[in-house]
Amino acid sequence: MREVPRGQWVTGEAVWYGELYHGRRTTSGEQFDMRLLSGSHTTIPFGERVEVVNPANGNSVVIVINDRSHLDRGLDLAISKAAAEQLGLAGQRRFAINYIWLE
Repeated sequence: MREVPRGQWVTGEAVWYGELYHGRRTTSGEQFDMRLLSGSHTTIPFGERVEVVNPANGNSVVIVINDRSHLDRGLDLAISKAAAEQLGLAGQRRFAINYIWLE
């Protein structure tokens, strides 16, 4: 589990999730919608906004943390399919990202 300081950029790795979880309840109780800009982190509180950047192309997106997943194997975030598409990462399963917990 990686503690993330608010307001400081972090370099990490992420995955996206979509169809398999679409319509299921998230840990926060919301229904997961792969078309919304949301994500999962182990320590950032629900409802917090996180900016995620694809360092390969500079695309960025702001997601809302609404889930907890068992991120392991060095992963920092799991993001919705919509977020991965906006970042240009939907064709990859695991990818490098930069992210910041917004103030």
